[in-house]
Amino acid sequence: MPQIPVIAPLTSTRFDEFSGLFGLRFTKRLWQGWLASEVLERIRLHVRPYERNPGETDQLFALGLQDIARAVAQPDGRPAIWSRDILPALRRAVESLEAVSIDRSERRPLVGIVGEFYTVLNRRANQDLIRTLEELGAEVTIHGLTVSNFYTLFSEHYYPKNRLKQGKVASACYYFFRNQWLMSWVRRVEVCLPEELRPFGTLGTKTILQEAGPYIHYDIDPVLATLTARVRRFAASGVSGICNLFVLNCMLGNVTVPIFKKALGGYPNLPVLHAVYDGQKATNMVTRIEAFMHQTKLYRERYSHPGQAAKVS
Repeated sequence: MPQIPVIAPLTSTRFDEFSGLFGLRFTKRLWQGWLASEVLERIRLHVRPYERNPGETDQLFALGLQDIARAVAQPDGRPAIWSRDILPALRRAVESLEAVSIDRSERRPLVGIVGEFYTVLNRRANQDLIRTLEELGAEVTIHGLTVSNFYTLFSEHYYPKNRLKQGKVASACYYFFRNQWLMSWVRRVEVCLPEELRPFGTLGTKTILQEAGPYIHYDIDPVLATLTARVRRFAASGVSGICNLFVLNCMLGNVTVPIFKKALGGYPNLPVLHAVYDGQKATNMVTRIEAFMHQTKLYRERYSHPGQAAKVS
């Protein structure tokens, strides 16, 4: 389709071509919409397993997502620190999901999912793992704001420091103040989360460095450090099982296996499923998930407050 231009700007600790190409206003609205949609996704996963009318949650989620998308695309032309459209759209969508008729009389084990971004978020990439876990009796939560947590870590810990090392004081100040705005928006959208999901919100940089420090130095791989901190917080906050997803025997994914084992040493009974996806359906995946779910239910029954009661010194 030659009529469609393809633009692939580089965004890293060294360059930010995206803002240069499209402007800060476009970047700001995209960031706001991104975070709003992730908050809505997490609320959907919190409601859907308990809905009385199957399909209602997904239908309202889709309508809410369309509302957020329209708000992001709205060219109002008014300069403002906060979007006047996106946050109200998120609140409307959250209210509609909170109004879904649910039945929580049957307690479900909570399963936390971490791993490679695309595989966690795309149901085709993970063979609809979340739906499978729900059908087997689980409630699922994803790690914080799945992708943005890594970006906020880079933005706070690496961007300004790298510019200062290069003697670019003005650029360092820009990234410092931009990060303050980013985190303030994170706080604004996470206020919409129900109380039960607050412990699984975005992790601060200091928390990530402290939690991951004993197991892997953050400079070796900041993404791995963030995942390590998240699985430890999952365990401490009451999940009954953790799924770690990665693709094609990725080196980063393989490294997580022994690191997570050590990081979760204080929770020896916590079930962990490492799922590797290669684009083909593995014949034993359903059996592994069924065995994992059996373990999570036993873990939940054994510990009324799983993360705390199971921890050993």
